Amino acid sequence: MNRRYPGFAASLLVALGSFYVRDAHAGQVMLDVGLSLNGKHLGRQQVVAQEGKSAEIRLEGQVRLFVNPIVTQDGSILLSMRVEEPSGSRWVEIGEPRILVANGNEGTAKVTSAKGKVFEINIRPRRM
Repeated sequence: MNRRYPGFAASLLVALGSFYVRDAHAGQVMLDVGLSLNGKHLGRQQVVAQEGKSAEIRLEGQVRLFVNPIVTQDGSILLSMRVEEPSGSRWVEIGEPRILVANGNEGTAKVTSAKGKVFEINIRPRRM
């Protein structure tokens, strides 16, 4: 009977180890991001983001965007963003929109700064 416990303990360690390794290696998400300012298209960029980590996008010194993708249990992607605009020699946060988008579909968020600038973010996430 004593021989069963070491075997059981080893099996348990292997099972728990595979669980933690799977969680430690989150997937990658391709982000196709388009930005507009007051209706004028600023540009489009593609970046690969690690799930759960922010990717930074800058366009023409007018806007800085951080996007943190999280894949939900149903396969949709939660996009938590932070939008910043320049103010003198520093960047000032103007909003933190969050949208839930189906994998491969495009979502849109709008943020208006204190200066009255309207930033529109069109973003299409794709799991890799």
